Amino acid sequence: MNASQDLEKLSTIHSLFTAASGGDNYNAEQISAALRYAQDRPGLGLKREERPFDVEVRKLIDLHLESQSQHHGVAVWDMRDRPYDPLWIRYHIVSQLKQIAGYLDATLIVVGLKEAICPQGRYFTKSKKERYQQAVSYVEELALCYKTHSTKLNILFV
Repeated sequence: MNASQDLEKLSTIHSLFTAASGGDNYNAEQISAALRYAQDRPGLGLKREERPFDVEVRKLIDLHLESQSQHHGVAVWDMRDRPYDPLWIRYHIVSQLKQIAGYLDATLIVVGLKEAICPQGRYFTKSKKERYQQAVSYVEELALCYKTHSTKLNILFV
């Protein structure tokens, strides 16, 4: 992925997380402005080469949660540039859910599931769409099995 695609993904995650968390509107607008600035000036934007994408997502979410970070758990599963393998989904999802176990509010962000199932340059056929829907359902079912009853869990597919 190139830097502009990463910034688009970060903007999408920002928008979804803003809606899911119901956080501070002023803070959300400041983050939006910073992301727009980085997109408009690619040479001055965030340096993707230095940090993995999931670290960037965590930093973005930390900006949203400033004072609530002890109460809201966030896990990011980045599937971009990896082939889709149903055998490993359970392992990775359970690993991510263990990171956010014990939080009353938690967010699991799954990045690139669609791209893993249908790589760039390929057609998103009916069978690939069905496989994607099955994968989304499976992730949701696993999350329901492994979260506690008191945890409010948001799952964002980007």
